[in-house]
Amino acid sequence: TMFYYTGGHLSAPLDDTFIFLQYTWQFIHGHPWQYNTGDPPTTGTTSLIYLFFLIPGFLIGLGKTAILYYTFSLGVIFLVLSGWLVYNIGKRLINHQAGVLMSLLFLFNGPTLWVHFSGMDAGLFTTSILATMLSLLIELDDKEQRYRRTIWSASLMTLARPEGFVLSVIIFGGITLLKGVKSYYFLIPIGLGIGQIGVNYLFNNTLSA
Repeated sequence: TMFYYTGGHLSAPLDDTFIFLQYTWQFIHGHPWQYNTGDPPTTGTTSLIYLFFLIPGFLIGLGKTAILYYTFSLGVIFLVLSGWLVYNIGKRLINHQAGVLMSLLFLFNGPTLWVHFSGMDAGLFTTSILATMLSLLIELDDKEQRYRRTIWSASLMTLARPEGFVLSVIIFGGITLLKGVKSYYFLIPIGLGIGQIGVNYLFNNTLSA
């Protein structure tokens, strides 16, 4: 479909992908957070961490067009991981057969495929959400009630997109209120979210990217 509409040229579905790639290109060439050399610094993208997933593609010598193959490869990795996580969530909640069915429905869903092959941060965000969900399901039955895996997964989720901050507040607020578990470590993903908002305000004079 892409080659049909672009006349055989490699492309991404939205300009957001190219914005991520431009900031990454500038970063590895010594101009971090500058869309064009000499511009005042701006965060410019919805995910501060996704840029670091893109950096290896340029470091191995890919150009500004060939880098799209790298973003598609990242999409495959995140899609496979997400499918595996969906399977394990279904298996844990119901049974093996349900996990397989849920995973297949997820993997062959049009919007799911679009998200993971868009070249944007959405694939990483989806994977981190599912990792957080699975970690929480596992650790809800843990007698120690430390939620370590959930904390680290939620931290990645928070850095992947700003919505992850809201989800972290809901998750750890719920654990505190409903399970009566209190831990300063719950503040790690929440603090990362607040920090990301602070960086946006520092660079952009606004709370958003």
